[in-house]
Amino acid sequence: MAGQRRIRHSGAVEGKPVIASIVRTSDLPPADRFAWWRKVIDQDLTPTRTTSEHTGDFRAQAVFLGLDRIQVSDLTIPTLQCRRTPTLIRRCDPERYQLALVKSGVVGMTRGRSEARLQAGDFILYDTSHPFDFHAVAENRSAQLTILHLPRTALPLPANRVDPLLGQRLGAAGTGAILASCLDSLVVAALADSLSVPDTARLGPVVRDLATAFLGHHADPEDHLPPEPRQQALISHIQVFIEHRLGDPALSPAVIAEAHHISVRYLHKLFERQDATVAAWIRRRRLERCRHDLGDPALATRSVHAIAARWGFTRAEHFNRTFRAEYGATPGEYRRAISTGHL
Repeated sequence: MAGQRRIRHSGAVEGKPVIASIVRTSDLPPADRFAWWRKVIDQDLTPTRTTSEHTGDFRAQAVFLGLDRIQVSDLTIPTLQCRRTPTLIRRCDPERYQLALVKSGVVGMTRGRSEARLQAGDFILYDTSHPFDFHAVAENRSAQLTILHLPRTALPLPANRVDPLLGQRLGAAGTGAILASCLDSLVVAALADSLSVPDTARLGPVVRDLATAFLGHHADPEDHLPPEPRQQALISHIQVFIEHRLGDPALSPAVIAEAHHISVRYLHKLFERQDATVAAWIRRRRLERCRHDLGDPALATRSVHAIAARWGFTRAEHFNRTFRAEYGATPGEYRRAISTGHL
């Protein structure tokens, strides 16, 4: 499709799952941009009636990232209005919650008799099963927001606790700041084509748990969320923290505990349910990253030592021994087997 670039994991071939899609109206003639954008949004997100004062030269970009059952969309748009009508709902309803984070510009949402006005850093929850009016006012030519699309059945919170939050401005303090940081990192990773298919399978539950903790807090600030989901949300954030720092040789349980204001002892207790110690989790993720890079044709000229160093292994002998213990071959042997099609 013109204007659309699909990103697969590095080294992927035709027929492999699509990780992310980037669409840009600037790839099309100005006269075709707005109609094409409306078609893409209706197909990939939720059908709405969209209008804009910039139809003659509509400049917008969208990043779509699939994470197992959920989806993340990052939109950069000019001033526009979207209306979800009862007719459109009857025609197509994916029955999803949509949690939007405003990153720039001013956003307004009208749902029934409630109205909300949001600025950068605010969240708002709405759903596909009820009418709404949405408008975004661009600042410096564009507004930007990231939307987390969650099937209703994916949230371990009862609807009678979540639905009162629909259409309400939700502040991003506490768990909201953690969720916002996670969403930002996912968009950056999608744009950089640095996510693999296994990464998305692992990150989907992480993002869901963070969203659950965030919505649970707003549904009942008096701790409505049970202890187990709260702990899982903390573990999920710690895993994201680890993922972003795998290349740092100084990453350790002490560093992780300090960053999350918990004791090392409590950190180890959290990981008892992960079937691995903290150190083992870090080592496994580093090895998985190295294995991925060793099998990537685009990195064929990069040395084994450089790949190991990229992911936090500073001693070649230790890396070779650890890699062989995990995969039954040295890094060099594994790379040769991949390149010759013997794996």
